[in-house]
Amino acid sequence: MKQIISLLLVMLLLFTAAAPALAASDNQPDPVVIVPGLMETILVTGRGTENEERFFEPVFGAVDTLKFKLLFGAVLALFGKYDVLVNATTAVSDASVQRLAMNPDGTSVYELTPYATEAADCTLEAIQNSGAWEHVDFGAQHAEALAERIGADRVFIFDYDWRLGADTLAGRLDGFIADVKALTGSEKVDVYANSYGCQVVAYYLYACNGAGSLDNVVLSCPAFAGTTLFMDLLSATEKSLDIDVKASVSFMMRLFRFEEDLENLVWLLPDRIVRRVVYPCVHDITLKYLVSSAGLWGCCPVEDYEEMKALLLDPVENAAVIAQSDAIHAGLMSHIRETLENARAAGVDVSIIAGAGTQLMSGNNVDGDATVDTRHSTGGTAAVFGKTLPDAPESVHRSPYGTLDLTDGYLPDNTWVIQGLTHGQTAWDTEAQALVLRLLLTDDLPDVYADPLFPQFTNSHSPCDDVSLLFPGTGASVLRASEGECTAVLRNESEKNTVYVTAVTVSGGTYVVKNAAGKLAPKETRTVTFVPVRPLKNVNAAKVTVYYAEQSAVKAFKSRTVVCSVA
Repeated sequence: MKQIISLLLVMLLLFTAAAPALAASDNQPDPVVIVPGLMETILVTGRGTENEERFFEPVFGAVDTLKFKLLFGAVLALFGKYDVLVNATTAVSDASVQRLAMNPDGTSVYELTPYATEAADCTLEAIQNSGAWEHVDFGAQHAEALAERIGADRVFIFDYDWRLGADTLAGRLDGFIADVKALTGSEKVDVYANSYGCQVVAYYLYACNGAGSLDNVVLSCPAFAGTTLFMDLLSATEKSLDIDVKASVSFMMRLFRFEEDLENLVWLLPDRIVRRVVYPCVHDITLKYLVSSAGLWGCCPVEDYEEMKALLLDPVENAAVIAQSDAIHAGLMSHIRETLENARAAGVDVSIIAGAGTQLMSGNNVDGDATVDTRHSTGGTAAVFGKTLPDAPESVHRSPYGTLDLTDGYLPDNTWVIQGLTHGQTAWDTEAQALVLRLLLTDDLPDVYADPLFPQFTNSHSPCDDVSLLFPGTGASVLRASEGECTAVLRNESEKNTVYVTAVTVSGGTYVVKNAAGKLAPKETRTVTFVPVRPLKNVNAAKVTVYYAEQSAVKAFKSRTVVCSVA
C-alpha cells in the first residue's frame, strides 16, 4: 500500500513540476489544416510502387507527341477545317482525364488514391521531405507563409479524392482533424479551405459536430453553394457554348503565375475555333469520365440541380450517385447560411473571402471570380455582369461598384469581397494573403468593421494587375474627399515588368494628382497627392484610373480603374 501511495505522490510531484511547461505549451498557436479544392490534391496511381504516377502526368507526353499535330490543326482551323485540331486536343484531354473515370455507381474505375492520408505524413514538413511538395497544386498555396509563422510541422494539408461527395469527405476530415489534435496536443485547429474544400469543411460543421474542434476558419472563394459554370458547360450545345476568352486567359495566367498579357493574341482566334475545340473536351471527356462523380455534382447550384440531374444521370445506373447527391443538396447545400451562423454561435470564427468583378469562363452574364459566381460564394445579391443594383442608401453591405449587396448574405459581417480576385488566387494577391493570415492566426479581426486596413470591399493587388492604388489607413477603398488634399500609394505589383505611369484621373471631380507620372520598377511604390480643384460632392463612389505603359512588348499601353468609396 505504501508503494502505491509513494507512486501517487511521485506522480503528483512530476505533474506539479510539469505544470509550467504544460501551461507554456498552451501558448502555442493552433495547428492549421489546409483543405484544397477540386483537382488541387495529389491523386496517384500505383501508390507506393515504382510505377507511382500522378493522374495527369501522361498529359505532358501527349502534348509532346502531338505538338506538331496541334500546330497544324490550329492552322487548318483558321480556314474552317477543325477535325485535326479537335482530335489532337481531345487526345490530350483524354490522356489527362481518363484515369479519373468513375463507374455509374460513383466508385473509381482505376485504383486512384490520395498520395498521403495519415496526418503525420501530411504536414508541410513531411510533404517537403518526401519530395511531393512540387506536386501540390494551388489549393495549398498559403502553406509556406503559414509555416514561417507557426512551423512547417504544424501546417497540415488534407489530401483527399475530390471526386467523392462532401458528406463522405467530411467524415474523413473529421478523423483527420482528430489525428492532428492528437499529434500536436492541441484542443482546436484552424482551417483554411479553398473552393470545393469549403463545401467539405461546411459539411463537417453541418453533420459532424465539427464546431467543437475548430477555432478560426477561413473559406476562400467558396463553392459550397455550387457554381453556374457547372450548368453552363455540361448543358451546352456546340452552338450555345460561349467561352469568355478574356476571363479564361486571365484565370489561367493567374493560376500559373504568368504575368505576360496574352489577351490580344488569344483574341485572334475566332470564337468558332474556341467552341469547336472546347466543346468536345467538355462534352466527350467530362461527361464520359466524371458524370458519376458526387464531388462534381456538389458543384451544381441548388436551383439547377433537379434539371441537371434529369438531363445527365440515369435513375437506375446512377441510383447510388443520385441518392448521395440528393442528400448533399437537400442537406448542407440548402442550409449553408444556418450552418455557418450556427458555427459562429458555437464560438468558431468563420470568415469568407470571395472574388468578384470577373465574368465566368463560360461566358454567362454572371459576376464572379471566373469560376464561381459571387452570389453563390457569398449568398448576397449580385447584379448581372456589367450592370449595377438599384440604389440602396441604407445598406451598409453594398459594394462601391454597386454590383453586390451582402445584406442577405451568409455572413454579412464576416465576408470580405475583393474586386478582380480570380478563383483561389489569394496567395498571389498581397493584400488578400495578409487578410488570410490575419484571420487565421489572430483573433483581432472579428468582423469587417474592425480595421480600416481590411475593409469589406477592396480591389485586387495581383502581379497580373500591374499597378495598384492604396489609400493609407483605408485598405485601398476609401477616397477621403471631405478632407481636401489626400495621399495614396501607387505600387507596381509586377514581379518583373517595369511600368511608366502617365496620369491618374478621378471621375466626377477635378483633381491634380502630384508625383504620379514616372517610372516604377517591379514592386516599387511612390506616394502621390490628390489636390482637389473641383472636389467630389454628393457621391458614394468614384472611379480612379491609372494610365501607364508596360515594358512588355505584347501589350504596351494600359490603364487600371478602381472604384473607391467616397468619405
